[in-house]
Parts: sequence; structure tokens; C-alpha cells
Amino acid sequence: MTNENKSKLISALAGLLGAFGGSAGTYKLMEYRLEQAEARLEKLDATVKRTGDEVKCMICDAHAMACPGC
Repeated sequence: MTNENKSKLISALAGLLGAFGGSAGTYKLMEYRLEQAEARLEKLDATVKRTGDEVKCMICDAHAMACPGC
């Protein structure tokens, strides 16, 4: 194998490693961001549920009604 062929092979392998490394890095970053988004969504869901329960109880109090959970 000539020096020119060796350098082409090394360049090709370096390019492939770089491409795979970039893909793996992108995958891990997207996985991290998805986990962060899911955590924020869970917090938001809990806030919406709590606020909805508070509003329901305020309506029941305003109309002097007995509502479950209030």
C-alpha cells in the first residue's frame, strides 16, 4: 500500500469517526433536552391540576354548595 493510499484511508476513517461522534453527541443532547422538557411538563401539569381544584372550590364556596374534595 502506498503512502498516498494510507493517507486516504486514514482520512476516510477520521471522517467516519467524526461523523459517528457527531451523531452520538446530537443523540445524547436531544435525549437530555427531552428529559428536561418532560420534567417541566410534569410540573406544569401539577400546577394546572392544583389551580383547577382551587377554582372549583371557589365556585362551590360562592354558590354555597358542597363539592367533593373541597
